[in-house]
Amino acid sequence: MTLNITAPFAYYVGDGVLDFDFSKLRNEKRITWANNQEQAKEFQEEIDSTGYKEFHNKYYRILESYPKLRDLITYNFNLFLENTMGGIKAKISTSWITYMTEGEKNLRHRHSNCFYSGVLYFDEDYNEESAKLELENPIPQQMETIIPLYYNQKKKHNQSLSNIQIAPKTGQFLFFPSICCHGTNKHVGDPRKSLAFNFVFDSPVWAFDSTWSPDW
Repeated sequence: MTLNITAPFAYYVGDGVLDFDFSKLRNEKRITWANNQEQAKEFQEEIDSTGYKEFHNKYYRILESYPKLRDLITYNFNLFLENTMGGIKAKISTSWITYMTEGEKNLRHRHSNCFYSGVLYFDEDYNEESAKLELENPIPQQMETIIPLYYNQKKKHNQSLSNIQIAPKTGQFLFFPSICCHGTNKHVGDPRKSLAFNFVFDSPVWAFDSTWSPDW
């Protein structure tokens, strides 16, 4: 008798390290705050005074001020697409800087109105206790019968059930489907910065009534 076990279905995640001078980005003052952070209250005041469009262009289009870095990230993502899906091109839509102090964490969430999401760790030092990014495995959420967590803990290598944790390292980038919920554990140490971004299609996708063209 022969028993074969395979894992045929996958969500593609890409990662790598950029060799780039991040010194200017490290001095960037345009920081965004999550809803659970105290500083987020200041955002509403600025939106009321400047308007949403101006506010968005200031805080959520950071990479437009760093075109070389934007193009380098885009190049790597399109290379990732070429090797996974083939023929599709994408571009960065939004990009913003996150800032986390000791004891804070990024609550579980996912990004809307985009194809893939990503993060770049550009700060100089991340210690061993820096908050880790956790990608939630979407497969168990779609199962008709979800296997109890107890069994997941016994089989930690089960890729159909396990989440992924990534410890930040300087220069490291990560691409993941925007359908994946993600967040962090509590941060310990000096403030932790990262650059987050989203991708949208930048090439025609021919699919009858679901066709999209960036020329439209």
